[in-house]
Amino acid sequence: MSEVRVIRKYANRRLYDATASRHVTLEDIRGLIAGGEIVQVVDDRSGVDLTRCVLLQIISECEQLGAPVLSMALLEGIIRSYGHPAQEALARHMEQGLSKALPRQQT
Repeated sequence: MSEVRVIRKYANRRLYDATASRHVTLEDIRGLIAGGEIVQVVDDRSGVDLTRCVLLQIISECEQLGAPVLSMALLEGIIRSYGHPAQEALARHMEQGLSKALPRQQT
């Protein structure tokens, strides 16, 4: 298992990859993840984990370009699931589906 690559987010909104000693963009982080890296984004001052927020930003940007992966019906279904008893089951189902489908797609 590879080591977690820590990206620091500064107050000026810039992202810094300490491993590569350089500033990075959301597209750079997307490339790292697509290449199999495990990334964690943390606020430089507070140390708060911002990974989920940054991953959602990357997904949002990707969805606006080209052919989206997430249909309107799927997005509406996800929104409706929040606060519903089936929310956890939906999340588990989606995660299992992706973990089974993606390795086959990448070979």
